[in-house]
Amino acid sequence: MARLIVLQHIEREGPGLFEKIALERSMNVNIFRLYLGEPIPNIYKDDLLLVMGGSMGVSDISNNMYPWLLDEVNLLKNALKNNIKIIGICLGAQLLAYAAGGKVEPLSIGHRMKKKAEVGWGNVFF
Repeated sequence: MARLIVLQHIEREGPGLFEKIALERSMNVNIFRLYLGEPIPNIYKDDLLLVMGGSMGVSDISNNMYPWLLDEVNLLKNALKNNIKIIGICLGAQLLAYAAGGKVEPLSIGHRMKKKAEVGWGNVFF
């Protein structure tokens, strides 16, 4: 049976509607609360990996406050290599981009490129 594997980084950033839809599709939902010290899971070909948001960022990968982030990036690299489906939300999207070899940097706006906190929905530019 297919599984939705949820990687959660902070209490308030849970799977929400993703969990509801997964259950409606008869998927098993497994939530790993990494911020509580739960281990990085093993993933398999039929899994769908949902990587949630959090207050940390890619720049925190070597921060001792978030010891799981490096292992999580390695999990994402493995998932990409093995064509496992991934959805990244906020921090999850940052980690996914980083694991895929992309550059992640703070949002900068205006002609002086002032750094701005990126919260909520916004346009994406290439």
